[in-house]
Amino acid sequence: MTNGERIKKARKDAGLTQDELGKKLGISGAAIAQYETGRRFAKIETLERIANALGVRIYTLDDNLLRDNRDIDNHGPNRAEVQIINDDWSIINISTETPEGELIFAFQQLNEVGQQKAIERVYELAELEKYQIKSKDEVPAPMTREQCHAELDHQLDDEEKAGVASSASGQGASGSAGA
Repeated sequence: MTNGERIKKARKDAGLTQDELGKKLGISGAAIAQYETGRRFAKIETLERIANALGVRIYTLDDNLLRDNRDIDNHGPNRAEVQIINDDWSIINISTETPEGELIFAFQQLNEVGQQKAIERVYELAELEKYQIKSKDEVPAPMTREQCHAELDHQLDDEEKAGVASSASGQGASGSAGA
């Protein structure tokens, strides 16, 4: 999908005509039509204004602003980075080999509704005591993706063992009570 097609889709999703969007931006509806058809390309500042007028994030209009760099990264075949554009337009590269990078990469694959749901779920997890960091001493050192998955597997194994042990002791108690 081209940037113009993205602008058109976002505009239609917002229920606006080209003229209505143009008025919000102080430009003509014909200029919006040119952006949508690809006859004219919006500068980053214009894309930002369009995104704000439509109530969407700028990278939904131009996927070059946030992208997976697996194909162009030269640090090795298993290393990838995602890029984030800051408010000051500086770029931060984050490796997807870290939990943070993996989370951002997955987040970028979601549409606007999915991103909102992901944010809600992260806040829900943050409210659960077993996932909260209690003190600065508990802040974990950054882990690689493999370390993170190994740790998660270990925690799941421990939970399964605890579940088996509690169900076994529960059966033993009910079995002896019935005897």
